[in-house]
Amino acid sequence: MPPGQQEQALRLPVTAKLAAEKPDEKELPAAMVALVSTAVFAAIDHHRTSPCEISNFSTNSFGGAYKHNIAILSSLKEHSLEVYHDVMHELFKAVCGGIVHNV
Repeated sequence: MPPGQQEQALRLPVTAKLAAEKPDEKELPAAMVALVSTAVFAAIDHHRTSPCEISNFSTNSFGGAYKHNIAILSSLKEHSLEVYHDVMHELFKAVCGGIVHNV
C-alpha cells in the first residue's frame, strides 16, 4: 500500500481497513450464516425427537436459535474482526466451491 493510502487507512475504522486491505475477499452475511445454522439445528433436533414426522420450520419454533446464532457471530466479530472476516470469507469460498468471482 502506498504511503498516502497507508496513512489514510490508519484513520479508518477497522472494518474499512479490512475492506481496503482485502477488497476481493467477500463474506457471507451473518444473517445468512445464522439462518443456515438454525436450519441445520432444526433438522438435527427434529430427527432426534421425531425422525419420521414432517415438521414446520418457523420463527415461533426456532427464533430463539436464530437469535442465539446471531449473538455468537456478533460476539466473534466484537472479539476479533479479523477472525470473523476470515471465517465468513472461508465460508463464502466453500459455498462457491472454492471458485470466487468478482461479485
